[in-house]
Amino acid sequence: QGSEEMQKAYLQALFGADGTVSGKGPEKGVSVRLNSSFPELLEGVQRLLLNFGIASRTYLRRNERMASMPDGKGGMKEYKTLTNYEVIIGKDNVRRFMDEIGFLSEQKNARLQEVVAAYRKGFYQEKFLATFDRLEYLGEEPVYDLTEPMTHSFIANGFCVSNCGEEFLENYGNCCLGSINLDRHITRDGFDWEKLEDTVRTAVRFLDDVIEVNQFPLDKLRDVNIATRRIGLGVMGWADALVRLNIPYDADEALELADKLGGFINQIAWNESANLAEERGPFPEYENSALKQWGMPPVRNSSVITIAPTGTISRISGCSSGIEPHFAAAWWSNVLWDDDKGGSSRLLDAPASVWETLMSQLQDEDRVKDVLGQLADHPEDAERILGECGLDAAIFRTSMTISQEPHVRMQAAWQKHVTNSVSKTINLPNSATVDDIKDAFWLAWETDCKAVTVYRDGSKSMQVLETGSAESETIETSATETGGEHLLVPRRRPGSVRGITDRIRSGHGSMYVTVNFDDDGNPFEVFSTLGKSGGCDSAHLEGISRLVSLALRSGIDPDQVVEQLRGITCCPVWDGGTLVRSTEDAVSLALSRHVHDVEPLQGRAESSGGTAQLGMFPSTQEAITEDGNIAAQTNGNQVASGARCPECSGFLVHQEGCLHCYDCGYNKCE
Repeated sequence: QGSEEMQKAYLQALFGADGTVSGKGPEKGVSVRLNSSFPELLEGVQRLLLNFGIASRTYLRRNERMASMPDGKGGMKEYKTLTNYEVIIGKDNVRRFMDEIGFLSEQKNARLQEVVAAYRKGFYQEKFLATFDRLEYLGEEPVYDLTEPMTHSFIANGFCVSNCGEEFLENYGNCCLGSINLDRHITRDGFDWEKLEDTVRTAVRFLDDVIEVNQFPLDKLRDVNIATRRIGLGVMGWADALVRLNIPYDADEALELADKLGGFINQIAWNESANLAEERGPFPEYENSALKQWGMPPVRNSSVITIAPTGTISRISGCSSGIEPHFAAAWWSNVLWDDDKGGSSRLLDAPASVWETLMSQLQDEDRVKDVLGQLADHPEDAERILGECGLDAAIFRTSMTISQEPHVRMQAAWQKHVTNSVSKTINLPNSATVDDIKDAFWLAWETDCKAVTVYRDGSKSMQVLETGSAESETIETSATETGGEHLLVPRRRPGSVRGITDRIRSGHGSMYVTVNFDDDGNPFEVFSTLGKSGGCDSAHLEGISRLVSLALRSGIDPDQVVEQLRGITCCPVWDGGTLVRSTEDAVSLALSRHVHDVEPLQGRAESSGGTAQLGMFPSTQEAITEDGNIAAQTNGNQVASGARCPECSGFLVHQEGCLHCYDCGYNKCE
């Protein structure tokens, strides 16, 4: 346990005490080595190194033996020596060790830099492949659950792990997934049950066929898949279907229909699996399975129903995801690189069912677009906007306007008919209390949900979703008025200021970004340097830093500076679990780390005769709620906030237990 800096310091101390640099350059090879008689220690060192992307190998160097050694009295004596092991870091891991860890000893660091500099053509790349000799059963160990609140992933034995909540698998187990678009089975009279049955039977056969042609990276994965023949047929388009049927998501009628649909799909899927067993034979492990113990006749598949995340495929299919309600009735998507000059634009987007219902009601495409624009800009006024169109706003209730009980009961209604589990997010508004969240978990347990994900709007205060009008966002700044125009005058720099320096790995090399602060703890200026001097990269970085400093000293909100630089992409690399897209992105990352979390600095500064003075930044206290959270607001309406999309830098939404981007369709779980 501990921070990245703590792990780095621990490794520096170990290698500083007992580590060595071995080799004389490209001809003889070079490596970093650590000796110890305790294999458990070295195994832990290897795991910590993997956290930094550094692979290593452990070798047995000497077995336990008796050796003649000086006795301290001028003579020699036989002593028992312990078994000796050695961790060796080779290939391009050596350069990574130099950049990320290094030694506490300056002499060892100088030696390492010298031999690395001799590799002008570069090191051999690490392929991150490993083999093991045999697998032995050693018994059972306790298993613990944990939550990592920032990335929802963690390092387990050197691997980055992100758990799956809707599929419970044995070792090497896997499941072939597919989903039915319920929205495509709606007629004027309701559900087309005959068409749905035909789709379910076809889907079961299709997924069973896919098992035969699947390609697996390991033979063991294929062996287990063939033995269990696990498939996971799910659904999507549920929210769209309810809109077309004029049924509110949180109505009892919706729960009754979900129960009926889930039971129907489950029954037909198992029946078709039994038909396949008669034609092709049951899954090989049927005789040893719980299904036989429960009295189920031979079936082709060990499981048939799973409601898995459908973020990508639902976007491709043009329907709502899984069994989730619509997250918004309309929204703005950012279209990047929509011309040969790298321009961008905003696209008005909405669920197909909402668009088509409005079109059927209004019979005017321009008016439909106007209504959708109002819904995207003013989601808090949805009831009024839809009411003016002659529509029942309850039919169009979105995720954040539905209380926790209907969310959980909807999941439970489907869960009764699902072989595995359900991927769904219980979205709650920012005003939700601890008791509200407790009630959600408790109700999930009472209704036999196998797993539940609860997300409170605003609990991640990194960014704000783009729902609501951008026109409502204002920035208060001190300025000099000249001829009716507002000009910002930069503050003069005091003789001395205090700051913090972050080292960030970028695609152009290691960067050192220094953020200096004024007396009130607000960012005042930025200095940035690359590990290498000179060249275009350094010149561009200096220009960015000067412009950022000018903006900060002129009173521009630091959050706006971060917003402009964030997401610019050129030679992206990973730095300690964070994707750094460019040098500009690295500057924004360093600045964002220190915008709100630095206490005011005590000390004197030289007075400035400029019009804009120290302490001119707008207060952020108005955005702090009574419980200490940052309340993200747009046009007076609190909206969800979360992380940025790693693909397009759009804002991520919590749905189906995963992070989903409405801009580009990215889904963290797929």
